[in-house]
Amino acid sequence: MSQHLLESPFPEVVMQPVYWGKKQKVYRSGRYQAVVDEKTNKLFSVVSTDYKLVRHEKAIEEIENAIGATPNLGGYDVTTDFYNDGGRMVREYVFGDHQIHIQRGDLIKPKLQLFNSYDLAWSFTVILGAYRLVCTNGLVVNEKLFHLKRRHVFHLQSLNLATEISTALKRFSKQAEEWKKWADVPLSKRACGTILETMALGKNGEDEIRNTMDQEAAGFDGEHFPLVSLWIFFNIITWYITQESSIN
Repeated sequence: MSQHLLESPFPEVVMQPVYWGKKQKVYRSGRYQAVVDEKTNKLFSVVSTDYKLVRHEKAIEEIENAIGATPNLGGYDVTTDFYNDGGRMVREYVFGDHQIHIQRGDLIKPKLQLFNSYDLAWSFTVILGAYRLVCTNGLVVNEKLFHLKRRHVFHLQSLNLATEISTALKRFSKQAEEWKKWADVPLSKRACGTILETMALGKNGEDEIRNTMDQEAAGFDGEHFPLVSLWIFFNIITWYITQESSIN
């Protein structure tokens, strides 16, 4: 297990009562409360009394307990990013000990992403996927293998994260064996046309995919169709449909 210091201080978040009115007529809400950084007095959100505060620190603790309880997971590299003065956090774990070669120079690794927020932009979210980086052009693909999303009306302890992560890692290894087979199967012009037509991406989307195929191709046939495998085509399609997406 790798141990990491947190890269940035966390907000000192507290729940404060909500008041309204003026002068002698001030009322306290029995249904709403405010999520506030006590250190800076920044108001992140106003929420119902059903809302359960999931602190960034606690979310990390639960995730890393689950990682530690997963057999033979090995070490990991971690990064943490904060937005809106700490109102949102993204923490990513990349597990290098489980990397798999799809083909020479083409690696995939499991990556776990943790999202949490105080400003209601994101629910508590955990995603474990297969992460691929092609160094030549920066194409990044993250195929989801496990996706858990919960609003802040639950108890963290009720989530069986260790079992879910372990199951997703087994799925990662099994899926990687299938991807290795795809790496040896050439994409036909007919199959490419059928898939793009079915996806109905519009001219701009189809042009972007075809341009990326040209960049990834090992060469071209007599009709100038790019020579790519089903694996490469799958990655290009996955990259395209996820590049503008969010966790919402």
